[in-house]
Amino acid sequence: MPPPTSRGSTNHSKARQGTTSVYVSYEIAGQTTQSVKRSSPVNNLLYLFQDERYCMALTAYNRQHKKDIKELKPLQQKALDALVGGADCICCLPTGFGKSLVYEMLPFVDPNSLVVVVVPLNAIIAQQIQKLGSMAICLSKGKDLPTNHIADGTVRYIFTHPEDILNNRKITDFFRQDNVKRLNIYLVIDEAHCILDWGEDFRPDYRQLCQLRAIFSCRVLALSATVTSVGQKQIMKNLLMENCKTVITCPTKENIEFIVLKRPSATARGNCSTTPYDYIFEPFLKELKHMGASFPITVIYCKLIQWIGYARDPDNLL
Repeated sequence: MPPPTSRGSTNHSKARQGTTSVYVSYEIAGQTTQSVKRSSPVNNLLYLFQDERYCMALTAYNRQHKKDIKELKPLQQKALDALVGGADCICCLPTGFGKSLVYEMLPFVDPNSLVVVVVPLNAIIAQQIQKLGSMAICLSKGKDLPTNHIADGTVRYIFTHPEDILNNRKITDFFRQDNVKRLNIYLVIDEAHCILDWGEDFRPDYRQLCQLRAIFSCRVLALSATVTSVGQKQIMKNLLMENCKTVITCPTKENIEFIVLKRPSATARGNCSTTPYDYIFEPFLKELKHMGASFPITVIYCKLIQWIGYARDPDNLL
């Protein structure tokens, strides 16, 4: 972990037998933190600084966005360790784990940073800009960047689509400005599995995102909840991720079940066209009628829309 940027300072007191006291005070996202004093074995000094740095950054994040997050999860901190340490990182964590918090924390951990987030959907951009407020903007073709606000640190996140940031002369010129080159730029690819799923023909610009590394120097964070181990390697290769750290956990969620039922044939003796669907729908609808609003969210896939209508009419089954 590198020391604080030029906006910060550290003072080390005289070391006693095997320990040292550390006073830390530096600016995070435009807010000066309180000094902290703690003692620790000298060989653990780096880890002490990391803990205090994240603690103060999370406090500033909560204050800025009116949140009450008590602490970072170990895997979130591991990803931040990799990025602020100068490495690329790929995070494969379950939906709802808090992957976005990793990049949301970056301006509070690294005061000299700019976070560029590439996302596939307008809905995600709208949600994040609403959440992050004046610190975030949406970049689209034909729209000028608020360069002054980026330079003075007011804007810390830029959200965009691949089609809007690639082959955009205004973007190229912006990132080649001297005051922008001095920033630590983090390029975040949200839903990174789109590089594999959409990059071939549907949205081919996803396969070209590595070109951004020729426009500006950056550390890359690839986020996904669904990519396989083989897919991770393909994403790393596509995004030119060298010295890449991986942050991975099992995607299994205890509150989600995937159930496959073998239904009876409609052509078997004594059966009719509705028999297979009666077999599937009846147990669910009876339990739904009994449990009401407390019935767990359930998705049933049907081959034809006519069977969805059949299930919606309880007179057919109950």
